[in-house]
Amino acid sequence: MELQFLDHYYVELRNGSLGVVVGSSHARSFVIGYVKYKPTVNKTPWFRSGIHYERIVKYYSASSVREHANWRMYIPHYDCDVPIIPISEVARLYNPLDRSIELERKTSDKLEVEALRLIHEVSINTGVLPGVTGSLLPAIHNVESSDIDLVVYGLRESTRVVEYIAENSRVFESFRDGKLEEWRISASRSTGLPAREVEKFYRN
Repeated sequence: MELQFLDHYYVELRNGSLGVVVGSSHARSFVIGYVKYKPTVNKTPWFRSGIHYERIVKYYSASSVREHANWRMYIPHYDCDVPIIPISEVARLYNPLDRSIELERKTSDKLEVEALRLIHEVSINTGVLPGVTGSLLPAIHNVESSDIDLVVYGLRESTRVVEYIAENSRVFESFRDGKLEEWRISASRSTGLPAREVEKFYRN
């Protein structure tokens, strides 16, 4: 059976590294994506089953992703070299929707409990099941410092969820003060836009 790769799926490679799939259009022999974590002997915040992982791509910018790409290919549609992951290197696929369903059956720590609470909040009020991505997807997350990253597939579904979140600041609080400044600096660094311009794109 042919595997399906969608945006923000994770893949585990034969060498134990973890990659992130970008977009939903791929070739038979490779997916567009990049390696984000690799196993390390050093102690790091990301940990699973006795293995620590080093985060390779630390900033979400095109130059940072390309710089650390193990494989790249020129793709005419984008008119540039694009990071890819050969299908032959993929040992396991992590589906964000499957992870949400898994959390329904069992949670192992307080971050997973909070992720499940947010999943329920969204799905009950919109009829849409969001998937869990980020470090929570392959379960290498750090309970004290990791984010909760959710992904929604489908145009209508995405619109419903975005509108619901925007209208419910009681549940999804906006960034303020130092947290907003931290976001502005990070977004400015990754996009190359001035911080004052970046803030125009912020939404709850």
